[in-house]
Amino acid sequence: METLSTAATTVIIGITVYALSQILTKFIIEPIYEQRKAIGEIIDALVFYSLIYQNSDVFERAKIDEVANTLRQKGSNLRAKSHAIPGYIALSQFGLALPQKEVNTICKSLNVICFLIYDQKKQVKLKNMESSQLIYEEANKIFTMLKFPSLDEA
Repeated sequence: METLSTAATTVIIGITVYALSQILTKFIIEPIYEQRKAIGEIIDALVFYSLIYQNSDVFERAKIDEVANTLRQKGSNLRAKSHAIPGYIALSQFGLALPQKEVNTICKSLNVICFLIYDQKKQVKLKNMESSQLIYEEANKIFTMLKFPSLDEA
């Protein structure tokens, strides 16, 4: 009888540990992984499209639209993935997730880049700089926040 009780206790403890590990995985680890994956996709898009968004005045409108749509989509994806993390604010305070302030800054910078790539054809000067210089600075701001080498080094 004692053997049966010990076996039952072992099974119950095993099931409990398994269930808790699945809960931790599904509700904490996977959402954080998804946020980091979204961050990687932003870096990928910024590096991949850098030639186009820095020289959009020489590319066709369809290509510029593709770049702008991609960058906006990556930004909104990051925001959505971040807010899907349970206990997001607490986890970001421990450095396990990107803080909301940085997510907002990254999304804003991506939107500024999208706006400015259309203005390169007009050569609008903002803050006494050309659009291409502002685009470069916004992209490097994102790289710096994400601890990734700048466009010069990438």
